[in-house]
Amino acid sequence: MSDLDTGEFRLRSSVLPTLPAGRYRAELGHTIDGVGAVEPVTRTFAVVAPQFALSATEVQSVFPPPNSEGSYGTRLAQIALMRRTLPWEREVTPNDAQRRPWLALVVLTDAEAALRPGRPVTEAVPSSLHAALGITETSGTCDHIETSPAVVARTFPRPDELALLCHVREVAVGDTELAGADADGQLAVVLCARVPRPLPSGEKLVYGAYLISLEHRLDVLPTATGTPVPGLGPVQVDPVGPKTLRFPVLARWRFTAAGHGDFGSIMGDLHVGGLGTAPGGCPAVAPSGHVAIAHRGRRGEEAAAWYRGPLTPREVVRRPAGHPLFAADQARAIATDGLEDLSYAAAFELGRLLAMSDPRFLAELLTWRRESMAAATVAATLPLVPGVTDLGIDPVAAGQQLTVAVLDRMATDLDATFGERIPRVDLPPGFASPDDLSDIAQGYGLDLATVKRIVRDALIDVAGPQLPPAPALESSFATLAANPALLGHLRAELRRHVRALAVTSGLDPDTDRFNPGFAPATIPDLYG
Repeated sequence: MSDLDTGEFRLRSSVLPTLPAGRYRAELGHTIDGVGAVEPVTRTFAVVAPQFALSATEVQSVFPPPNSEGSYGTRLAQIALMRRTLPWEREVTPNDAQRRPWLALVVLTDAEAALRPGRPVTEAVPSSLHAALGITETSGTCDHIETSPAVVARTFPRPDELALLCHVREVAVGDTELAGADADGQLAVVLCARVPRPLPSGEKLVYGAYLISLEHRLDVLPTATGTPVPGLGPVQVDPVGPKTLRFPVLARWRFTAAGHGDFGSIMGDLHVGGLGTAPGGCPAVAPSGHVAIAHRGRRGEEAAAWYRGPLTPREVVRRPAGHPLFAADQARAIATDGLEDLSYAAAFELGRLLAMSDPRFLAELLTWRRESMAAATVAATLPLVPGVTDLGIDPVAAGQQLTVAVLDRMATDLDATFGERIPRVDLPPGFASPDDLSDIAQGYGLDLATVKRIVRDALIDVAGPQLPPAPALESSFATLAANPALLGHLRAELRRHVRALAVTSGLDPDTDRFNPGFAPATIPDLYG
């Protein structure tokens, strides 16, 4: 369990797995005193890890946001991975003593690299590495990018930079803003060494961010020159020469770098004309962020009051939760200067209106209220029943027992519990009498016979048609013996079974042995 509080985080240079991905062999030897060595046992096993594709659930967040547009020239692009050991679960080069990450994040324009989605893995990796990486024709497909050595030399990280571009960020598990849905609060973060910027002319530039595999590919990365690169490097590299280098892509997204769009520029360009203009100029603002506003009370009296929104110029000490409020008026407060402070009352009302506009919240609220009120009603009513309190009975438990008893009574005798059933429709006395039908016929100008037919067809006989009673079954042997024809259906069924058994047994059912004309005339003939 992390010891960090909300808003705090701890950075680790790496979290190495005990064993990198690969196949291993374990040998177990045992020597018993006085007996000697036992025959050793050898077992092989494999440690697996993502290699050419990454599940979307493994990505916690990315920056810049996918398909976004803004000014990202002050922050490095990054991807946060749910598995803290993922960048170190494979070896970037065999037996790498430095345990450098095998993943790198690169940001490239469409002119610098071409994305090839869903291509065979054998195309994404040079054939000279297939055996070392265990790649065969059945390795499936993956995404990969094609780029030129010139772009790699100008934009890809150097081998000595790989370790600096990966770290593990530990945050509090309960900090949903930083941890999200991560279970242990430890995320692996891969940074890009390139700052995405728009063109020098100010035109927007679309970038693709690619999390690529560098497994056994250190030889193609730029080498350290010992001379720091001045500035932020080129905005876009001219891809001199063919795009001969390919790298598997495990995750990718796109964004647009523009000249403006960071938080400062967005706030500076925010158009507030829709909010209106404060009469009399800028209102008075207290150092705490409260603004003096005109306030009209319920009785119509004009006054001034303090109000502030959630954005404050200084830290606000949270008030203890205390008892819940039931109305906005309970949140009204009096400031030290005697004016009312309506900030929390306005927040209460805003929250109430937002909640009431959510149908799902309303349904849950009504369910909770109904169940709570039922339990509260039972608990408050039963103590009033003579004898319940004296007996020391738990009112809630007694209410549940009473409910069960009532339901049992209802199921046993509905008429005794609720009384005589009432008809679905109460027809007035004498409805559809000949006089009424005459009035209906005269009122609508119809023939009386037609009205009678319509009324007769509209009447529904709920009892249904009267069917003749079914004859009683003859079950006595004396009756059956006297009238063998009553067993005709049994004989037909018997023949059908005999023929089926004959076929199952490989016999011909049409021989005399299974003569279909056999018709016993008596009960002994039938049962043998």
